[in-house]
Amino acid sequence: METAGNQCETHIYESQAHGFFHISKGGRHMFEDVLIKADGFLVKNGFLTGKDNVLEWTKTSIENLSETSEVKKAKGALSSGKKKRSEK
Repeated sequence: METAGNQCETHIYESQAHGFFHISKGGRHMFEDVLIKADGFLVKNGFLTGKDNVLEWTKTSIENLSETSEVKKAKGALSSGKKKRSEK
């Protein structure tokens, strides 16, 4: 990679299975660690600029997913509680 003029970084995560960085597999800590490192690499090489907000973004995204999940559960509970006209 470097011989061809490309930047390359390797981060080894011992004993981790394929896809460990997915939040549903490795958890929030692993997800954020990989995202922070990828973000840093992109900033260092001029592909991204601006403030590092990975942790803030993750927190907000998780909150939004939780709210969406709660809304779906509430709607499901409401629809399952409705009776057909013939059941009244």
